Amino acid sequence: MKKTVELIVHFDKRNYLSALVIMPTMILLMMIGLFVFLQANITFPGLFFLNILIPFFVKAFLYVCIGLFLLLLIYAPFFLKYKGPAAILDKNGIWIKHYNFIPWENIEEFTSYSVVEATEFIGIQVKDVGKLSKQSSWDGKLRIFWTKFSGNYHITLSNLDTQYEDIIIFAHRYLKG
Repeated sequence: MKKTVELIVHFDKRNYLSALVIMPTMILLMMIGLFVFLQANITFPGLFFLNILIPFFVKAFLYVCIGLFLLLLIYAPFFLKYKGPAAILDKNGIWIKHYNFIPWENIEEFTSYSVVEATEFIGIQVKDVGKLSKQSSWDGKLRIFWTKFSGNYHITLSNLDTQYEDIIIFAHRYLKG
């Protein structure tokens, strides 16, 4: 049996389609609830300070929800239109959408993990985050910033159309030497 020299992995867009319907709907419902709360003029007798702070925070949260809703509406068509691969692995390294090419020598860890029982990811820890950030797109730079902030893996891959175990086995063939 011949070993595969290249592995091309695509996104599984079926999961994104449902998320792109559910997430904006949930945000829209939150916006409606916040708007109704603001129109109700609810006050807390004797707590003057809360009567000023609560509407301020509710308005701020409403604006954040509006921003997220608009961002999803703008970003969704571009994502669904994308037909290219999520990642391409070969003997030299891995190319990942938003991060470009990463040689195996710059990868410290390549493993699967799960945050919740049903959600599985591939986590990639790189040795030189600065080099990764320089070569990444603006979206990749933003993702690197958030992973530094949260302390997770530098790169995460999820919603892929290939079994994660197959990707891990393929990567470890070249990571181990």
